Amino acid sequence: MFMRLLQQPLIAATAFLIASTAFAECDKPQPPEIPDGNKASKEAMVQGQQAVKQYMEEGDQYLKCLEQENQAAMAAAKESGVEPESEEAKQLQAKVEARLEEHNTAVDSMHEIGDQFNQEVRNFKAANQ
Repeated sequence: MFMRLLQQPLIAATAFLIASTAFAECDKPQPPEIPDGNKASKEAMVQGQQAVKQYMEEGDQYLKCLEQENQAAMAAAKESGVEPESEEAKQLQAKVEARLEEHNTAVDSMHEIGDQFNQEVRNFKAANQ
């Protein structure tokens, strides 16, 4: 019985540490340089398109990673029996919310980069008619 009492806090602490360190795994992609469509060569626009595509692929991987980390953290907390009102649960929830904010920021950035590049493509086409 005494060993079981010692194991519960140890399991909870271990799960919390696993959940905490899991949040450090995702690499946020850096936005690419968008060429100026009014001045860029066709080659520069093609390179820009490739950079944007790579950024979008890396962004998708980043979003998946954030989701997986949140799921792993929540599963670890559930498995360990972290009490919903405990300090560990509050800290975990704060980290999950931070990851959700990072997710939303990344999605917004991906939309902005796509919109910026599309505008520069329109500028390029207008400048090279």
